[in-house]
Amino acid sequence: MANAIFGFDIERPVHLITSPGGQDQCKIDVSKALFQHYAALANRYDLDDNFLQNNMAVSTADRFSPLCSYLRQLFQAGSDHQIWHHTPQAATLLEQALIPLLIDALPPGHQAEPPRPYRRAALVMAAKAYIMANLDHPLTLADICQAVCASQRSLQYGFQEMLGMGPMAFVKVQRLHSIRRALIHADPKIETVAHLAHQWGFFSLGHFSRDYKQLFGESPSQTLQRQ
Repeated sequence: MANAIFGFDIERPVHLITSPGGQDQCKIDVSKALFQHYAALANRYDLDDNFLQNNMAVSTADRFSPLCSYLRQLFQAGSDHQIWHHTPQAATLLEQALIPLLIDALPPGHQAEPPRPYRRAALVMAAKAYIMANLDHPLTLADICQAVCASQRSLQYGFQEMLGMGPMAFVKVQRLHSIRRALIHADPKIETVAHLAHQWGFFSLGHFSRDYKQLFGESPSQTLQRQ
C-alpha cells in the first residue's frame, strides 16, 4: 500500500505481502515519549493512544512526500562517511529534522482539541517545578516545553491563563526575586549589583534595573545599600 506508515505498537507483529515489483521501506525507531513530545510541539493532540492503536495510517502524497525526500537524502549521504559523525549533537540535529516530518506525514485522527483546563493546570505546575529547579541555569522556552512535553502555544496559553504572564516572564520574575534575596543578605562593601545580576543572567544593567524597580519599587543599589 502506497504512503503507508505502520508499526506504532511494538507489541503487535506486522505481516507484509509485497508485489513482485517490490516496494521501498524504511524503519524509524522512535520512543513513545519522544514521539508524544514532538506531537505536542506541533499541537497534534489527535496523535494519541487511540490513533496509535490502529497501528497503521495511510497518508496523502502531499503529506508523505517531504518525509520521503528527506529519507532519500539521508540514504544518499550515508555513503559519504565524512558527513556522519557519531556525536550527540549529530543525533539531536537528525532528531529535530526527521521526527517533525514524520509527525506531519501522519493524517489527522479524530478532531484535535487543545488541553482541557485541568490538563493546562498540570502543564503549568510541571513547568513551574522545572523552572524553579533550574532557575540558576540557562533556560529557554524550548527547554521548558521539552521538559513537560508541551507545545509553546499550550504553555503560553496556560501560563497566561493561570498566572497572567508567559513562561519566560515568569522565569524573569523568579530570578529578580532571587537577586533581591541575595542583595538583602549581601555585604555592600564586598558585593556589587552588577556581579549578582550577571550571576542570574542579566547582562544589560539598564534593563535589569528598570525591571527590578518596577517590581520592587526601589533600585537594586538601594536594596543593597539599605542593608
